[in-house]
Amino acid sequence: MARSTVVTGDDNPDVTGSPPTQQHSLRAGTTAQMLPLVAGYGVNLLVTPFIVLRLGMHDYGIWSVTGALAQYAALFDLGVSRAVTRFVALHHARGERREERAVLGVALAVTAGLGAILIALCALAAYAFEGSLHTGSVGLARTLLLAAVVILVTGMLARVIAAAAFGRGRMIAGNAGLAVQTGLIAVGGVVGLIVEPELATFAVASALGGVIGLVVVIAAVLIDERHFPLGLPTAEITRDVIAFGLKGQVLGIGDIVLFQSPKLILGFIVGPAAAGAYDLGSRLALGARAFGSIASVALTTHMTRRFAAGGDGAVRDAYLPLVRINCGVSIFAPFLLVATSVSAIPLWLGEPNSDVLWAAVILSVAFTFNVATGVSTAATLAIDRMRMLIWSAVASCVLALVLAIPAGFLFGYHGVVVAAAAAVILGVAVGVVLVHLALDVPIRDYLTNVAPGYAAAAVGLIASVPIGILAQPTTRETAILPFLLSAAVFTTAYVAVAAALKTLPQVRGRRQQPDRQPT
Repeated sequence: MARSTVVTGDDNPDVTGSPPTQQHSLRAGTTAQMLPLVAGYGVNLLVTPFIVLRLGMHDYGIWSVTGALAQYAALFDLGVSRAVTRFVALHHARGERREERAVLGVALAVTAGLGAILIALCALAAYAFEGSLHTGSVGLARTLLLAAVVILVTGMLARVIAAAAFGRGRMIAGNAGLAVQTGLIAVGGVVGLIVEPELATFAVASALGGVIGLVVVIAAVLIDERHFPLGLPTAEITRDVIAFGLKGQVLGIGDIVLFQSPKLILGFIVGPAAAGAYDLGSRLALGARAFGSIASVALTTHMTRRFAAGGDGAVRDAYLPLVRINCGVSIFAPFLLVATSVSAIPLWLGEPNSDVLWAAVILSVAFTFNVATGVSTAATLAIDRMRMLIWSAVASCVLALVLAIPAGFLFGYHGVVVAAAAAVILGVAVGVVLVHLALDVPIRDYLTNVAPGYAAAAVGLIASVPIGILAQPTTRETAILPFLLSAAVFTTAYVAVAAALKTLPQVRGRRQQPDRQPT
């Protein structure tokens, strides 16, 4: 575990006199990443059944497609939000305070400008949106698009501010603020539906929650660091951030095409209800994926510091041990969802739904390959060799569209889900090979270090999946016991095998050098 350190910046003192930032350890940072995930996905899991009940699957599907369209609009931020953590961490480690502050200034300016443009475009886009999904009126379509843009932009601004704090090694306050924001968006929508069970009210109330949440994030960072390290953009920093961001934006395109395009394809080819079912299943799978990738931001910051201190060699030295541990930790949550899915769906929604189950299981398995590459991605970002990741993202995008569109026409809902999963797996395979070429690490070393985690998962699934299949629960009441039992069996088997294969973090024993301080 990385120890907490203070970067003095003596070689390049802060001209404003702002003190250097006390940094959280890698373990503390990784744990802090769980805050917005637990709050966001936890609250959403609780409120989604109520939302679906009040709106109906058709209107819920329309809202899902609206959100997917808004995510595509995020691509126009030039990738700066993805560059913030890396450049703040780099300049902070070097004691370059003015450059560090300018990074945040560039990112906020670009994000705010994007928001203004998107809000202006909503009026025009509303006509096409209403014509495609038949929302009932252009006014409703405009309201939905505006609400989605507000949620998108406030979320992006909050993540930029938090990402700057992450780059300075301050993980807790920013994550706590993001947790509150994600929770407020979900709770706001519920309150809106209680006041009036209409799609427009739900959308506006959700957007209001996003605005309030942005204020909370800003306040959390201010309280934690006692100052807001924002500076005016400079030409040099703008050029560096945007150049890096544009390369990283291909990764953003890959994520959006992979995770949002299936909803659009289903919404336009099969219908809004199919898009809603996919959204519910993918929401569970993406939640498991998010918990599996909680270390990603902390790993990127950690690897960037190693690069700043010792170059490529320092990153390479830490690579394989982290790959083994990251795989053991990251694939647990997606496979736990697979193990409990037969009972988890009725426990969540109140009744079984084969379409939601299909998407949750197929996508969860595919996402294990994605989260297992977290260290590869972090190392490549740290040493700024993104070319390999870009090719992986391009491969995923092409595969997703080439496979999903014809699959939707030929095989309907199930074909689109399988095509989306295949695109994830094949894109990851391309990325792993290319990243290892960039790092000059044999691919067999990667496979050797991820195999134990998958072996533990296989044992856990064999022991736990039959429980839900035999029980076949149809209500929340009948789903509780098989869910708890299958979760307990999978967890016990997985942890036992993974620990034996040394693919989980080791608990520090008592044998320790006398002069070492506890971490």
